[in-house]
Amino acid sequence: MFYRVTSYEFPPGREGDIAAWVDTKTEKIRGIEGLIAVDVFNAAPGRGVIVAAYEDEDNYEAASPVVTAVLGELAQFLTGAPTTMSGVPFWTTRLDAPAAL
Repeated sequence: MFYRVTSYEFPPGREGDIAAWVDTKTEKIRGIEGLIAVDVFNAAPGRGVIVAAYEDEDNYEAASPVVTAVLGELAQFLTGAPTTMSGVPFWTTRLDAPAAL
């Protein structure tokens, strides 16, 4: 497993616009080889976080051009440059995922 965590800031109240835009990128995102999951959440008003899980670091590296392009397009909604960090988990546990969020 390898994770990329990206935080970004946007004008509060634009979550719906961002979600609608991301929906148009779903096929492109699902086409990334080795991508296991992507979760996006609001950490605070006007602050979002994207957590992407990959099978391994090679898949993460190979996905970088696509991810960079998508984040570049996302910039139209942001108030500054996103911050990204990545790495291998040193501890994890899995529970059954809920049927629907």
